[in-house]
Amino acid sequence: MIEVQPDLDSTLRRRFAVPAEEARVRRTAAALEANGITVLRARNSAEAKRIVLDLIPAGSQVHQGASQSLDAAGITDEIERSARSDLNAQVNANREREDTRHEL
Repeated sequence: MIEVQPDLDSTLRRRFAVPAEEARVRRTAAALEANGITVLRARNSAEAKRIVLDLIPAGSQVHQGASQSLDAAGITDEIERSARSDLNAQVNANREREDTRHEL
């Protein structure tokens, strides 16, 4: 038996190759806000990255799941880099406390 799998990638590429019309975006944003969801819009991926990263409090743990949009904008890498920095800082602080305790 041959399993047929459609080429979703090319289908999605065709469907999303052109940005949505502004009127449609506004209607969608209004519908989301009417349901209590805050809408933040970015002109480009650099602005989206800044918006997303500004929303994350320092020291927070973040789980973003698999997202091609976050990956393409460099957001995933920045979150992971920040998490590693926070973890390294935490490990170093724990070592310093441990060293201080041994000196006493």
